[in-house]
Amino acid sequence: MISTRQDGLAHESNYTSGLRIFDGWRLDQGRMREVGYFDGYPADDHTGFAGSWSNYPWFKDGKVVFTGTEEGLFVVQTRLKTAAPGR
Repeated sequence: MISTRQDGLAHESNYTSGLRIFDGWRLDQGRMREVGYFDGYPADDHTGFAGSWSNYPWFKDGKVVFTGTEEGLFVVQTRLKTAAPGR
């Protein structure tokens, strides 16, 4: 699941690779830059249906909530901003 906020940050729930956050400022040019991550399933990065499968990044204070299939609910605080001018 990828959730894109109006500020240009894309939040991807990537199963065993965890929550990945990308700056999508140059998405129109086919470029995204990973700017943050949280590994909610540190046991491994094998493919499968474990780890993060959904996220909610729309809190105004920068918190992101994501779920793990076996690990439960995670609440992380971000201080990320897009590289887009004026944001």
